[in-house]
This record gives sequence, C-alpha cells and structure tokens, in this order.
Amino acid sequence: MRDNAASLGQSPATLSTPVNNSVDIDSIRDRTLAKLKMGRQSPAGKAIQAFIKELTRG
Repeated sequence: MRDNAASLGQSPATLSTPVNNSVDIDSIRDRTLAKLKMGRQSPAGKAIQAFIKELTRG
C-alpha cells in the first residue's frame, strides 16, 4: 500500500482517512443494490454494508 500511496503522491495516512460524513452512503448503497437487483440481506448487500462500515470507521 505504501508504494501505491507514493505513486499517487499521498501519504498512507491520507488514504486511510474516514469518508466524509456529508456523503449520503445509504442512498449510494441502495442504488448500487438496486442496480444489482439485490436486497440488503443478500450476500452482496451484507458485503457492501461491511465495506461501508470500514470506510466510515474512525
């Protein structure tokens, strides 16, 4: 990850900064699941929710 961060011109700490809270993550999740024709309780829905949880962890 450090090599990728260096090539992007960012420090690793910058890349691990939590997602801005002004982003409406719930609507993004719902639109993505609708495009996939999946529900929140499907394996895809649970994976997306786990990913969002990691992004917003801070």
